[in-house]
Amino acid sequence: MLDTFRKAARFALTEMDFKIDRKVLLRRQRVKRWADRNRAFLRRKSLEHYYKNKARNLANCKRYKAEHAAQTASRFKEWKERNLEARKSYMRKWNAANRPKIKAYDSRRRVRRRLREQQAFVSDPFVNLLIAQWKNEPSFVCYYCNQTFGSDRLHIDHVIPVSADGKHTVGNVCKACDTCNLRKKEKLPNRIGFIPQTLMPF
Repeated sequence: MLDTFRKAARFALTEMDFKIDRKVLLRRQRVKRWADRNRAFLRRKSLEHYYKNKARNLANCKRYKAEHAAQTASRFKEWKERNLEARKSYMRKWNAANRPKIKAYDSRRRVRRRLREQQAFVSDPFVNLLIAQWKNEPSFVCYYCNQTFGSDRLHIDHVIPVSADGKHTVGNVCKACDTCNLRKKEKLPNRIGFIPQTLMPF
């Protein structure tokens, strides 16, 4: 008798779950059909909500990224690898459609860089003598990778970039190979995993 009751109760619960699942499925289908018919309306409402709460949304995003930095960086890296061709295609189209904007941005960036260079290069009178001496040497040791190269691969680099308020002084210029310098660009050495082999770059 007890087993029969248990079987009946189990069957009733299974049938109830099936009805609930079916209701949920039908509701989702109705919502999807409504959303497809009113896509423009939803888009407009979404934009209105975004701009109305922009400061709060940006603060929440910034806080989440700070709290989950490693997880966010890992997910972004995976997304870039999965969508490499799509990103390249999008950037080509965007660049073609925004050439005046790109030219204006590059012009402003060059002006800012020239101003920083003018401020950075008014300091150490001995740095140019040191650089001339380096260029006359037949070989050199790269400050970043500690490998020896011929003078044809010598690049003069600012350890702290001029764009990051680095100065053109004896303590901030170093001998770098072309590979390391082009990889470093305008970043700080530790940002791309460079660990200098010596405390001073000369």
